[in-house]
Amino acid sequence: MKKFLFSAANSTVAKEQLNLPATKDKIRHAFPHENSCYQYEWIDDVTVPLLSDAFRSPTQTIVAFQFSGHGSAKQLSFMRPAAWHNQKINARSLAEFFGLQPSLTLVVFDSCNSVGLARACIDAGVPIAIGTNHSLQDAASLVFNQYFWGGIVAGRSISHAFEEAKQLYITENNRFLDQPSWELIVNPNKPDAAEHAWDFEDCRQQPQQMNHQQSIMNVQNTKVAINEVKGDFTFNESDT
Repeated sequence: MKKFLFSAANSTVAKEQLNLPATKDKIRHAFPHENSCYQYEWIDDVTVPLLSDAFRSPTQTIVAFQFSGHGSAKQLSFMRPAAWHNQKINARSLAEFFGLQPSLTLVVFDSCNSVGLARACIDAGVPIAIGTNHSLQDAASLVFNQYFWGGIVAGRSISHAFEEAKQLYITENNRFLDQPSWELIVNPNKPDAAEHAWDFEDCRQQPQQMNHQQSIMNVQNTKVAINEVKGDFTFNESDT
């Protein structure tokens, strides 16, 4: 079973709250309710343990991941486990974690100034990543998510869905200069990734089962240290 994994974490400061429920609704409506090949999952209030657990599954292959929330080129703002406040997660360790996931084709950062994080993922080996060049408003995020994921589910390639989503945003809002500057980055070692498309309509063939070796690899990869940006303290999500 191939999975599209979405995660979100809001700020615990009231004036910084994002309209993540609306983002969730836009994405949820883009995906089929039932499909024998693909599964949609959304993690609210994502934490490091929740993210790690999602990638541990030996029966589900995560092919695309998106984070929605506050972030920058250097960090993402997750929730801290067992506490209602945010935890700033180091960008490099996240990128290394994603780069070690063998089935992951696409990573999207639906957050402000996240193109640096997208580039870090490419450097770590992710085939294709999307980020933004500056601040991202709720309205822009909603439109982009609606059209981009709608295009993906319709069977368009990643690059086609991306360019179409940007153009539809411009058309719908009748402006260009004010639009968030999304950037799609393709790994130069995997140039065909931009033309990758998932067929949601034709699920007559059974999805391939993950072999035992790949299952073990996925579990081992979750032992990569994920560092918290807070002095010299390191949050190490590890089984050992």
